[in-house]
Amino acid sequence: MATPGVQQWFFENGGILAPGVIVRKSKLGGNGMFLSDSSDPLPADCEVLSLPLESCPSSLHDEVANLPVNSLFRLAELLCAEILKGASSRWAAWFASLPGECGNWPEWRDAELLCAQKGPPRFFQAAVKMARKLPEWYKQLSEALPTSTIANLEDKAPFRRALSLLWSRRFGFYCGEEKVTACFPVGDTINHSGTHATVEVQYEQATGRLRFVTKTEIAAGDELLFCYGAYDNLELCTNHGFVECRNPLDVVKLGDSIELRHGSPAPAHVAKALEDLLAGLPPAEADEQVAVGSGSSQGCRAIASWRLEYRMLLQEALRLSSEENAGKEAGQGEPDAERRQRWSNEMHT
Repeated sequence: MATPGVQQWFFENGGILAPGVIVRKSKLGGNGMFLSDSSDPLPADCEVLSLPLESCPSSLHDEVANLPVNSLFRLAELLCAEILKGASSRWAAWFASLPGECGNWPEWRDAELLCAQKGPPRFFQAAVKMARKLPEWYKQLSEALPTSTIANLEDKAPFRRALSLLWSRRFGFYCGEEKVTACFPVGDTINHSGTHATVEVQYEQATGRLRFVTKTEIAAGDELLFCYGAYDNLELCTNHGFVECRNPLDVVKLGDSIELRHGSPAPAHVAKALEDLLAGLPPAEADEQVAVGSGSSQGCRAIASWRLEYRMLLQEALRLSSEENAGKEAGQGEPDAERRQRWSNEMHT
């Protein structure tokens, strides 16, 4: 399944896992959850894994449930306190199993902002806005909860780590009429797909368990996929630290009336505007080097990957417009397609 430490923790804390479900390397990057190659198919509406809510870090935990802040801030306080406990934390095995970087906005500092500054301007503006949230939220929480762990930190690194985990791994649901925010150890190994999700998360109030349930039949060898939300790549990059190749929710807006998506040609009168946007970006090779390189932070890799997808959307719109206007046969954009495939292959190996 997952790493031995968190696997043992999962079962010792009431976790249930369907037979044949394993964790292994995913072509999407990092680890993913799969049905093993030798397993029988899992039918639709089948529980893949579940864990008691009381075993999950959540805003309902006794230590934070009554704090006079929203569910996000309550869970941030709990995560921060548990991170500081180190090996004595109830969730030490889960913390140890997580990647060292999430790559999302709470981790962005000077290097990531410099990477974002390379364009386009709207991305840099969004990056600066997100980066400012951390000191603003720290101040808000410290004032609202003056005796909290967060308010008394000498080093804000645990707060930064807590927010990065919270933003990239949280689940939201209702328990009765109360909104709950929780993390789901081991369940958070399931990767995202905006259009091909095969499982969904449910909270079963009668048993008090968080459950991942299949939406469709899962064949042997298939990766389980979960939709984190209807996010375009800007949202995935800032909140989760990755992007989705050819994300159908990506859009380039030009003025109040023109929206370009994958597969849509650019109107002839905006071609010059798109060419100007492309000219303002760094060379694709430079972003490819950052996106697949080991010398950059996960945040810089995510930003460079976002810019590659943005560039390809612009190039595709121009190519389709050119083909449409010139009456050429489809398929003249082979160099762009080959570049996309090469970059995707390198990024996921």
